[in-house]
Amino acid sequence: MYTNRFVCSVLDEMRKSIGALDPDNTSAETFRRYRSHARTLVEEAQTMVNRMEEALTDVGDIKRMKKERKELHAEVRGLRGKKKKLEKETRDSATEDKESLARYQEILDDSAFLREFSERGDE
Repeated sequence: MYTNRFVCSVLDEMRKSIGALDPDNTSAETFRRYRSHARTLVEEAQTMVNRMEEALTDVGDIKRMKKERKELHAEVRGLRGKKKKLEKETRDSATEDKESLARYQEILDDSAFLREFSERGDE
């Protein structure tokens, strides 16, 4: 069963255990039990501190990822703007090309007409 304990409460329990030991009147059995209990408390404190370190690492990673995400969003916005500008330029260019093609076709038609007219004039 997982209980919500803080590292400070584990350390307090260690202090109480140490304080309860009477160096003048401690049997070997009591000392063995204390050692077993102390090892358990040290292990519990170590586990809690490891979790806290991992949480700090995770928080740092989250901050870094948020910053990177913000930069990428700004880059995407810039690229979308460039894309719209290029699409507009392409449409304008295509319109100009169509107009140029139409003018060229008119010139060809005029020159064909002139050629035909000049051929008739020779007759």
